[in-house]
Amino acid sequence: MVRLLETEEGRENLRTHLGEACKAYRRALGLDEELAEAHRGLGYALLQLERHEDAAQAFMVYLQARSEARDRTTILKELQAIAGVLRSKEGGREDVVSKAERENP
Repeated sequence: MVRLLETEEGRENLRTHLGEACKAYRRALGLDEELAEAHRGLGYALLQLERHEDAAQAFMVYLQARSEARDRTTILKELQAIAGVLRSKEGGREDVVSKAERENP
């Protein structure tokens, strides 16, 4: 698998499959917007596609729906990493972790 990602063809194949995963998660959410796990899955797929702001939004919706989620700490770490990427790209954007923590005490 790792060797495939070393080629442009492999990377393009991964992007295609991640895009399809995003579509599937969105279809599921179209049927039931409250499917928290679909928001989490969408967040991870978007993160792999380097769509950081969209991934952060999906993760925050997940945490709002599942404030007691077992993986809350993991998701907050993902949000912290996204915040670092966004700060380095755009300098000074609001910390998505702080926003998530304010909205999900």
